[in-house]
Amino acid sequence: MSNKILTKTLLLAPLTAVLINPSVALAKEKTNNISVMKQEVIVAKKVKYEEEKEAFSAVKAVKYKGKWGFIDDEGKMLTAFKYDDVWVNEKNYLEGAVVVAVKRNNKWGFIGVEGKEEVSPRYDDIREVLAVGVEVKKNGKWGLVYPDGKIIAPFKYDDIISYNNVAAEVELDGKRGVVVDEKEIIPVKYDEIKDIITTPYQVRLGDKWGFISEEGKEITQPKYEEVGYFSERLAPVKEDGKWGFVNLEGKTVIEPKYEDAISFNENRAKVKLNNKWGFVDSTGKEAVPPKYDNAEIFNNGLAAVSMNGKWGLIDKNGESKGKIEFDEVFNNEGEPLIKVRIGKKVGFVNRKGKIVVPVKYDDVIPYGNEAVAVKLKKKWGVADTTGKLAVPVKYKEITSIYIHHDDKKGVTELYVDVIIKKENVLLVYETKSKKSPNGEYSYKKWKKSK
Repeated sequence: MSNKILTKTLLLAPLTAVLINPSVALAKEKTNNISVMKQEVIVAKKVKYEEEKEAFSAVKAVKYKGKWGFIDDEGKMLTAFKYDDVWVNEKNYLEGAVVVAVKRNNKWGFIGVEGKEEVSPRYDDIREVLAVGVEVKKNGKWGLVYPDGKIIAPFKYDDIISYNNVAAEVELDGKRGVVVDEKEIIPVKYDEIKDIITTPYQVRLGDKWGFISEEGKEITQPKYEEVGYFSERLAPVKEDGKWGFVNLEGKTVIEPKYEDAISFNENRAKVKLNNKWGFVDSTGKEAVPPKYDNAEIFNNGLAAVSMNGKWGLIDKNGESKGKIEFDEVFNNEGEPLIKVRIGKKVGFVNRKGKIVVPVKYDDVIPYGNEAVAVKLKKKWGVADTTGKLAVPVKYKEITSIYIHHDDKKGVTELYVDVIIKKENVLLVYETKSKKSPNGEYSYKKWKKSK
């Protein structure tokens, strides 16, 4: 039996117990022309919930006597205990989306961020969250909706394959299509649609591939054996066993004659001929004749290439930058200096291919374009970008590096955080410096500042 407590409203202390169906009776009385509100509150016994689930940031799903309801972070009831099940999806950190679904009378609906019923239970089934859309089933067919009930793809499909926040790939009777804002921009008649994130869409009918634009217009009918994605307005296509390129109008701009081809990057496409790799430009001109055993795509004007088991660098015209002498070239890291490896040792070359940090270290980490942390025999030091050591290789760890130039005084200061006996210590080194017309610095001998 619940206890009854009669108290003035202004003096009502916060309730530590959870209120279940509180009954409130208000009365008004006058004393010296001052109205005083009296409130009768029925306080429930403390409830131990059978199960709890975190829903939204200030909302929790709780189970009591076999039914689910929702409370806020202070324990106040937001909904009655009326749901048979509650489903909370894993938080989609990319989209920042949380979806909470509830089941009642064998139907599913959605709860909003305030813990109130947003969409009454009406769906037969519910599946994973795709981006910010939720797969739901109604009358035996799948559709895609937002958690507020707005339809993305109507309830007429056997399956929802994928969704990228704009377009949904759907399946019906074993065929695929694409839906945007409830409209089929690609009819459900294709056997496969490759990667709906990238447009134009690559579609397969039977054993042939073609392209359809983002608006649903056919660029090329399915007639190619294989296709790649569009980049820089061109896409590789395979016809009669050979690769060439087509443009966004579906016209062949580079005739199929290559054994393999990779999409364009920095106005160069990697192509294979006679089992050798080279590069073509957007007109089909062989900017780099196919003569390499392997090649990577261009990054900031340089590409790594290999011959006879060794790697080096070339520019967009095929001119070698330094020697092809390394076991590995890490040109994909996007740093001003390019890491290279010979055996188990690493160092750096500059963009001219010249070794500037000797290939003798166990590890190297660039800090901008002026300093490099180097590791040798489990100890760390710092070199400048000419390979000259500024900080001796004797520290357990280097946590940060900062360089300050005072061009008026011709002095450069190097600030380095190192670990000494498990403590972080700031070291400062300085040297006379000179700035070149190209903005580069040359240094004299580094010395530790007092």
